[in-house]
Amino acid sequence: MLSRVVIEARETEQSDETLKSSHTPFGDEVVKALPHLPSPYPVPAPRKAPGVGDKLNHSRPRSRKLSFLFLLTAAVPLFATLMMWSVCTVARSRHQAAGNAHRRLSDFGRDMDSEEHSIVDDCLALEAELGILHPGVGPTPYEDRSRRIAELVSLLSEAAAEYESRQSRQSMLGMDYSSGGFPHGVQARTDGYSGIFQSPVESGGGQQMMLDTPDALLTCEGGYASRNAPEMEPDTWTLEHADDTDHIERERYHLTQQTDSVPRDGEVSWIASLTAANQSSDGVERRASHPDDLRNHPYVRLPVLEAGVVPRGFNPTAVFGTPRNTIPIVDILLDFRQLFARQTLNQQDTDLLVGLVMKLANNIWLKASATARQFTPLFATVSLGSTFLAMDYLVAAVEVLGDHMKPHVWWEGFANAVDTDYALPEPSQYCRSTTRFNTEVGNQLLEALKIYKERRRPPIGDVIGLKVTLFFSQYAPPLFQDSQWDPWREDQYSFAKCIFPSYSRS
Repeated sequence: MLSRVVIEARETEQSDETLKSSHTPFGDEVVKALPHLPSPYPVPAPRKAPGVGDKLNHSRPRSRKLSFLFLLTAAVPLFATLMMWSVCTVARSRHQAAGNAHRRLSDFGRDMDSEEHSIVDDCLALEAELGILHPGVGPTPYEDRSRRIAELVSLLSEAAAEYESRQSRQSMLGMDYSSGGFPHGVQARTDGYSGIFQSPVESGGGQQMMLDTPDALLTCEGGYASRNAPEMEPDTWTLEHADDTDHIERERYHLTQQTDSVPRDGEVSWIASLTAANQSSDGVERRASHPDDLRNHPYVRLPVLEAGVVPRGFNPTAVFGTPRNTIPIVDILLDFRQLFARQTLNQQDTDLLVGLVMKLANNIWLKASATARQFTPLFATVSLGSTFLAMDYLVAAVEVLGDHMKPHVWWEGFANAVDTDYALPEPSQYCRSTTRFNTEVGNQLLEALKIYKERRRPPIGDVIGLKVTLFFSQYAPPLFQDSQWDPWREDQYSFAKCIFPSYSRS
């Protein structure tokens, strides 16, 4: 092929030389015959026949071009072949990674004939073309099983150790459920009622709190809302600590099948339990008492109006209104507690009580209207227990103030908002003791609320028993073990000391 190209190149050069030369045979003859005539064109010098070296030098550039074309022609198919091979290699590796598990199952099963192998290969190839990739085998969930078990054991051991240490320091009802008395930063404010509620309340930690006005609000490091706080939902005060109840339960309560004995049906067995740790073999010194002494218990005691006192007007529409600022329920109940601690109420105290009734009734109505039924025992006890404490003070206040509160106008609509037409389901026999306890207490609270809706108080023993259970039981929700309820615990201790002079908390 190369020699043919060289021959064609030589012929092309000869034809070019012939065209370039203007000499013809006729012209040469004329020149020879008439030598004296001037030549019309210059006669070129005789040309030397091209040698072999000249021919090779002339053809060298063209040979280089042809070699480059030849190499390029050969490289293109080779490069295409390499590309196809690399693509096939990648596709095969993906195919093996995606389908090796399936192929492994087939290979370890029974022998497959060539037809079945062909079908499987075709299916896998089709999946690879469509981009269907099977997920790889993930890490086994039991890789770090030992580490997880060790962490769980450590957590349970710490919780059990903490519970045992607390149990060793606590008596039956002498347990200090607070976090060391009242919170720091408790402040007193006046709002036109200075001089009222000036007696300090001392907690177990030795701190004191002064409640000077009906609108005195607790402010503490724990973040309880104040009058200047933003608007709160009606049931915020019942579920303040419900977000972390599961965590608190795991740390503070042991998981046993035992349950607290809950006072019921007017029982007053709590009186005996108060002194069980302090009784001697000779018995305990006790003042002569009568069952009517329970009526003097701070949890159920009622004041009376002084002679000539006329309660100020009551606006029933205020019960169903929307207040500009929501006052925490515990602040309202603290004011009720201070008023009910008196034997008699003067005109100023009575007017103050009327205002508290409007605030408390409105707070209960808003909460009841916005809260759905709670069937989880712990949350149900939190919600129902808070409503129970509020309803007890409200019904007692209406009883003290009488018809001046116009209950025939607003009570029925108010009571219908409090939902009590349900019951908490019985827990299973394998449930935790806290679940069983809160289920039993929750159902008792529902029965008590049904009586309150009729504008009556349950039996005194039931009221006292439920309050003692909420404030003193180790299984009670964390909300009621908070230090904000210390004043009511102090009332119980004081009454027990009055009934049993030798009683002590230790």
